[in-house]
Amino acid sequence: MILGIANDIDLPHNKLVFCNLGLIVAKRDIARRWGVAEPPSLENWRLGMDMYMASERVIFKSRRCPRKFFKIWGDWLRFYDLEQILLE
Repeated sequence: MILGIANDIDLPHNKLVFCNLGLIVAKRDIARRWGVAEPPSLENWRLGMDMYMASERVIFKSRRCPRKFFKIWGDWLRFYDLEQILLE
C-alpha cells in the first residue's frame, strides 16, 4: 500500500473500491483537522462514510445500477443494520 492506495491488495474489485473510499474519507478527516490538537475520531469517519454512501446511492440509483451499489456497500449496510432502511 503506497500513500494509502490499496491497489496492490488481493481483494475482489468491489471490496477494493470500498477500501479506497474509506481511505479517501479518512484522509479528508485528517486534512480537515490538520493543526488541531484533537485527532479525528472513528465516529467522524463513520459519519463521513455514511454521507459518502448516501451520495453513492443516489449516483448508482440514477444510473440504474443498484446491484453495483450493494456489491460495494453491502457489507457496510449489514454491519450497521442499514440494509432494510435503504431497500425501501
